[in-house]
Amino acid sequence: MNIVAQKSKVATRTLALVGMMVAITVLLDYTIGVIPLPMVSATIVHIPTVIAGIVAGPVVGAVVGTCMGILSLIHSATRPSSPLSVLFINPFISILPRIFIGVMSYYSYKACTQILGKSKMGENTSVFIGAAIGSMTNTIGVLSMMYFVYAQKIEMILQSTTAKSLVITVASTSGVAELIVSGIISVPIVVAIKKVYR
Repeated sequence: MNIVAQKSKVATRTLALVGMMVAITVLLDYTIGVIPLPMVSATIVHIPTVIAGIVAGPVVGAVVGTCMGILSLIHSATRPSSPLSVLFINPFISILPRIFIGVMSYYSYKACTQILGKSKMGENTSVFIGAAIGSMTNTIGVLSMMYFVYAQKIEMILQSTTAKSLVITVASTSGVAELIVSGIISVPIVVAIKKVYR
């Protein structure tokens, strides 16, 4: 009976976490989560997916990431924020890469904890690296799919910019900024949520 009750409690907490992270994703998407830039938009909308993956595992991370991707598709179709928003109506660009954000965050975090240990410094560093790799997964996944599927269309839309230079510029500017911000924001939130989970 205790085992059943414990499993039920874990399932309830996990469901609550998924609901909370999806709700925050929606809130970010409709407020400060998407920052329009001249070519593409920088984002912090992926951070709840990163947190969900690190705290609750790859399956939960994939679920929240899928919700983020669907939201990105809807956003691009109804509220385009850049000339390239039209490309995100394709689920291979808006949804598929986002499924792996929480998954990569979790496995990166786990690998780091094996190396760095469970001390406070080791835990914080592991969370930072996991969040950074999750953010990098988002950037690389989305940009790669855009390049391989729509290279010619990107050049038609932007005219003076090649698809290759777009990918390099975005990855090295907003991609790096998103990576750092994701790590900084995720550490205190993950630590706080993990305390509640324990």
